[in-house]
Amino acid sequence: MPGTSGPRTRRPPADRARRIVHVVLPAMAMLVGSGCTEFSHFGAVYDREASGSINGVIIEQQRPGGAWARIGETDGKGAWNIFKHKISGGLPIRLRKPGYETVVMNENEFLQQSQILMTPSAEGQPGQAYTDPF
Repeated sequence: MPGTSGPRTRRPPADRARRIVHVVLPAMAMLVGSGCTEFSHFGAVYDREASGSINGVIIEQQRPGGAWARIGETDGKGAWNIFKHKISGGLPIRLRKPGYETVVMNENEFLQQSQILMTPSAEGQPGQAYTDPF
């Protein structure tokens, strides 16, 4: 039988290069192009009364010293995308914008939500902290 007795031959370098181009590179492109949702938290903020999206909402997290550090902001469609390494565990997060009541929640609540409702304040000025009952 041919090929059963004798030394094994290695594939020519051209075959290995062809395999890399046709198998490995497309697989890597799929991984990189698809994005990884495990490393970021994304969602949107909506007006509780008008149901429209709210842009320019500042998202902050309280630091151990008590100061608030900005970790993100909603875009023109009311959406946010925050890398999870910016979010510290166990510290409160607040969402604020002039004309709306400030929403304060625990870090775990924030990470579990992808849609947050904000209530317009009565005077059109930033109100006192509002804790979402849901």
